[in-house]
Amino acid sequence: MEKRNLRFVIVPKCAHPWADEVRKGAMAQASLLSGQLGVDFIVEYPAPASAGVAEQRAVLERAAASGSDGIAVDPVAALADLPVLAGIRQRGVPVVLFDSHSPEPGLTSVGNDFVQQGVIAAERLVGLIGARGKVAVMQGFPSAPNHHQRYEAQVAVLRRHPGISIVDGGRDTDDLATADRISCVPLRARIMSDQVVASAS
Repeated sequence: MEKRNLRFVIVPKCAHPWADEVRKGAMAQASLLSGQLGVDFIVEYPAPASAGVAEQRAVLERAAASGSDGIAVDPVAALADLPVLAGIRQRGVPVVLFDSHSPEPGLTSVGNDFVQQGVIAAERLVGLIGARGKVAVMQGFPSAPNHHQRYEAQVAVLRRHPGISIVDGGRDTDDLATADRISCVPLRARIMSDQVVASAS
């Protein structure tokens, strides 16, 4: 008998407003496909409370054990650090990476050119400040390949401008409260400049 419902699990790095937009898009697409194909598309979104390899691994293990028809994951680290994904695929559960590039053939991924994103953002910033001043570059979750690529690309662009000094903006690990706390007082104290510009990766 043909299945009348399909259940997919979306696992972001952590609970975050950006990832909420992913959930909204997935829910809208599930509704559209359900109407078009006459199959109930069910989307679950068990976002880890915070970004971390252990947190994401636990969510992925629960998703695989629940008998889902497919899992989409925004990996918080390189796949070598998330062997749980290989185990899930070996069980025959389809896995798709999103906001990420696949490091191996046969593993589908949907993502952007993260280096280009970093270059565009940094070049725009350089223009806004007239290529002079102190710039703080804050990292998201450092082990996440997409965050690392954007960060390195931004720093590379900024280093090409002798009138710009780069200040370590710290790491917010994809946590808005941490980003706000870092940028409000300690970062300003380190910069001590009339011109403060923060560029978040």
